[in-house]
Amino acid sequence: MSNALTPLQNGLWWKEWRQVASMGLVLILTLLVWTLNQTASSLERVGMWVEKGLPIPTPTPIGVEWPVLLLAGFALALGVLQMGSERNGLDRFTFFLPYPRAKIFFVKFALGTAIIGAAILIAAGANVALYYSSPMAAHVAFDPDWAARMGLVFLDVVTFYALVLFMGALAGTVFYHISLSLIFGVYGVGALALFGVFVGVHAEAFGLRLEELPIFHLLQNQVTRFALGISPLLHGTSFFMANSLPIGAVQTNIHEAARTYLPYDAALLALFLLLGSFVYRAGRLEFSGRMLVLPQLRPLFLWAVPIHFGLLAGFVAFLFGMSANPISLFTVLRYDFIGLLLGYGVYRWMKGALYGTR
Repeated sequence: MSNALTPLQNGLWWKEWRQVASMGLVLILTLLVWTLNQTASSLERVGMWVEKGLPIPTPTPIGVEWPVLLLAGFALALGVLQMGSERNGLDRFTFFLPYPRAKIFFVKFALGTAIIGAAILIAAGANVALYYSSPMAAHVAFDPDWAARMGLVFLDVVTFYALVLFMGALAGTVFYHISLSLIFGVYGVGALALFGVFVGVHAEAFGLRLEELPIFHLLQNQVTRFALGISPLLHGTSFFMANSLPIGAVQTNIHEAARTYLPYDAALLALFLLLGSFVYRAGRLEFSGRMLVLPQLRPLFLWAVPIHFGLLAGFVAFLFGMSANPISLFTVLRYDFIGLLLGYGVYRWMKGALYGTR
């Protein structure tokens, strides 16, 4: 039986490969050019120093700052191409193929992961060849942690890619697919900032000084670390929240970065794949233009999204109340009312996005 199904299985892989081959080639060439350009620039700079007789440390360490956000952008484009085409009319017949939907989902993920890995490995191989063939090879030292850094970047990008596929299984249109991927890629940090400022301005308005509590800063640091960990799109730009460099940078302490991100990446990757395959299997073949194709989640989004927008009043009260010291209760309540109106407006819009048709 398995032999009889092999040609069909090969057909599934071939069909998915044809869909992403061009995008994969663009990714490979872009990352290759990026990497070789960075290495060539570093070697050229060292050569200029040697030629001018400038005192330089020998060997001078060089390496590649891997473009995590560039790779994440390609992961987003790849996932949108794979999943979005099934709902915009380009590839509707996928849902009628004689395979379990979970198998189709994992084939998509496996091909995308292979393309991302191939891009990194090809760029790495060309980089090593350029490094060792350069006349400056005797004057420079290759980053000893480069392979580990490359692996961490790969896992980080693949984790975000799994999130993109998961959001693609949920979203009803390409626009919502992109929007949900970006939102949930940074959701942990965004939610922390939103609720943190909201609670902070209300505490100040009521005369409470949370920052004076001994446990406040310890709790804040742990919550910040957790929020950053569950926001896969921000792992490569963690300097915004944790005053540290992107995980692809040469200067990053790779061992500290691995301790920080590997547990989150591993758990999130497994979670996104599990949820993505489940939603893809349970989803409907729907072309109504709704935000979500899974009816069970629509009530949750109908209330959660307006609440988030309503809490933006915390930010508004903070920004407009910075000149007042302390922020008055009247100021906070006034902008709470504005937030209530904002949340109601978003609620009306969400009903159309979730339940309307076009």
